[in-house]
Amino acid sequence: KMEKLLIFLFVLMTGVCIGLVAIYFTGEANSTTNVEGPDSGCGSPQDLSEESGTFSSMNYPNNYDDGKTCSWHITVDPDKVIHLWFEDFDLEETQLCMRDFITLQDSLGIIGKYCGGVKPRSLVSLTNRLTVYFNTNDMTNKRGFKAYYKAVAPELTSEIVEAGGLLQGDQGSVMTPGFPEQNYKDGALYQWRITVPKGQRVRLTFTSFDLVPEVCGDFVQVFDDYTAGSSSLDKGKFCGKKKPKPVESSGNVMVVRFKSDHRLVSTGFSANYSS
Repeated sequence: KMEKLLIFLFVLMTGVCIGLVAIYFTGEANSTTNVEGPDSGCGSPQDLSEESGTFSSMNYPNNYDDGKTCSWHITVDPDKVIHLWFEDFDLEETQLCMRDFITLQDSLGIIGKYCGGVKPRSLVSLTNRLTVYFNTNDMTNKRGFKAYYKAVAPELTSEIVEAGGLLQGDQGSVMTPGFPEQNYKDGALYQWRITVPKGQRVRLTFTSFDLVPEVCGDFVQVFDDYTAGSSSLDKGKFCGKKKPKPVESSGNVMVVRFKSDHRLVSTGFSANYSS
């Protein structure tokens, strides 16, 4: 009887140990499921607040994962703007970037959507905040991207990206780089923030306008500044070769944004502003 009791206790203890081991490993497996890396920007947004930094797609330089939504919120000192550029860029190529893509957004909305294997051109934000979104679907995946950002003085904008920046005063002009002798570049983004004295409004008058008319891939968009309190910040989007009518802001600040796609190019535009 003693021998049978010892055999029973041995079998019982063995079963308990196996169960504990199974529970431990099951718990370990579950605890690591779907946990994103600390720098992936996925799972929850990553806040980037240093004066300069870098971020990349998950697993970079290996292929990124399917079905992910990632975001990075970049914030620098209030008196600076953000210079953003990509060192490497390799996403799935689709028309209109409907599958895997990067979206850049500021306080006025989306300023760019990118996919494929062509690196987006270097850009400079209009304010000290910029958000980068990265979306992937459940189909093809690629190497991904690596990006850098740096806080810069607004006065350096035109040196970095050839045009754009902050303009102040009663009057002045904006135009695409090299106008009218040179065509604007493909894949370009130029932004101007025009400020006139308080209590006055900005009036933008186009003096020449020659963009590629095809499906409005190249366009000029005019906004009230995000601080204007207007119910609709968008004052108009213009493309083609017909010169737009003058545009007037609701407050003393206006934003002018020019964007071109990666297809055909043309002469560009010029405009004068006054208060």
